[in-house]
Amino acid sequence: MLVWDLNDLSKDEIPTFEFTGGDRLDISSLSWSRSDIIASASNTGTSIWDINVKSPLVRNLPWTRDSSAVEWSPRNENQMVAAGYYFDLPSVQLWDMRKAGRPAKQFCEDAKGVLALSWCPLGGEDVLLACTGSNKIVLLNVKKGEVVHEKAAPGACLDIRWSRKSEDHFALSTREDVHLYLRAPEI
Repeated sequence: MLVWDLNDLSKDEIPTFEFTGGDRLDISSLSWSRSDIIASASNTGTSIWDINVKSPLVRNLPWTRDSSAVEWSPRNENQMVAAGYYFDLPSVQLWDMRKAGRPAKQFCEDAKGVLALSWCPLGGEDVLLACTGSNKIVLLNVKKGEVVHEKAAPGACLDIRWSRKSEDHFALSTREDVHLYLRAPEI
């Protein structure tokens, strides 16, 4: 994983972060917290990195083998969600990093895994979008740990992103196309 300071492009050296121990690490998702902390989702699990230390603060959270997506909460710097293919139960897990021994909540189970996540950056609710390996778009209430609504995706899901300007808009990428959705809360 590389972190590059765009304020000083003259630096010859780009800081890198490496796992030790010989693990082959295939990172599928990265997410910055509001501070100098990065979460990564990979085939070995979900890890938390401090860019000032250049090593993992937490290497492979429990129950997160084969992670596919990770997102820090836009409103709570101690919370993040992780998702994956081969968790004990493929699902979305809410983590409180002050108690990183086990997930605070687990919800949105999908036999084929949860592939991508996106927090709603606007509004007061803890609302999250997910796309699953079963080709579903799922709207989640993280605070309650429940599915609010779901619908079939138009193809094999790759990524999902909420608009930064409107809580009513999101985009979904599939193997075939990018689909824009208006009126996200109703899906």
